[in-house]
Amino acid sequence: MKKNTIMTENQLVKHGFKKQMCSDLESNNGYDYYYYILELCEGMCLVSTDSDVVKDDHWKVISFDVPALTIVTEENLISFLQVMEELINCEDV
Repeated sequence: MKKNTIMTENQLVKHGFKKQMCSDLESNNGYDYYYYILELCEGMCLVSTDSDVVKDDHWKVISFDVPALTIVTEENLISFLQVMEELINCEDV
């Protein structure tokens, strides 16, 4: 049985997530930070944890389109992306 591991920043990039920078000038919160985003298809986008709250390179992925969705391992991300591509017809995956 495959052991689930944490999801790292490098794994997000490997799966096509794009880094989005947010400067203090934009957020007005006193610091710069970044997060990752992956647009799967119309109406479905995945967003990572903000860099300022990541601990020990353990990233999470959520979707504002599906509030109950939280992905914390690369294995689960791969499974989710496969479902999106094969069953829901998100061709950009």
